Amino acid sequence: MPKVVEVRGHAIKVFTDDHGPAHLHVLKQGILLKISLQPVAFVSAKYGRPSEHVKRGAITVVQEHIDACWAVWRKIYGEDTDR
Repeated sequence: MPKVVEVRGHAIKVFTDDHGPAHLHVLKQGILLKISLQPVAFVSAKYGRPSEHVKRGAITVVQEHIDACWAVWRKIYGEDTDR
């Protein structure tokens, strides 16, 4: 699972054996948040219930690094993914 970026305690990762629609995972405080890429939004969480603050933080980090997120997603899943 390639890591896109790690910033402010958020590790953004794309799972190589996952599926569409385009999304990634953000690990924060032991919680794995699924964030869609179009639009950038919280989808679900595993391993705990994230607070609204944690959800907003994950969304913000993805938005700040959206180009890198899309680049890694496309490298794994192909160029035909719409943005």
